[in-house]
Amino acid sequence: KPKIYGSSSTNSPEVELWSGNEYTSQGQGWVEFIIPSVNSIEIGSYTFYWVVIEVDQNSSGFPIGIDGGPPVDNADLIQINTSGSWTTLSYYGLNYNWLIEVYISN
Repeated sequence: KPKIYGSSSTNSPEVELWSGNEYTSQGQGWVEFIIPSVNSIEIGSYTFYWVVIEVDQNSSGFPIGIDGGPPVDNADLIQINTSGSWTTLSYYGLNYNWLIEVYISN
């Protein structure tokens, strides 16, 4: 489930600005989510914007596409459960970045 948060921090998202519909993966490839204009997000209200993909995942495989690394600062964050803190993939020995692409237009 895609979500966008506004935040004053690079450590964690703070305010949920938008939440999309749940999606069940059909295998490999890009998935596109479009924010309806009625739910437009005003850019500039927050210092940082977090694009979050909420996933229910079993213990095998990767829930989202990854690149070959090396990790880019703050591009490899993961939260293992909703009560846990955000940490990097590299903390778990995974030297990758998530493949999440965002387009912004007016």
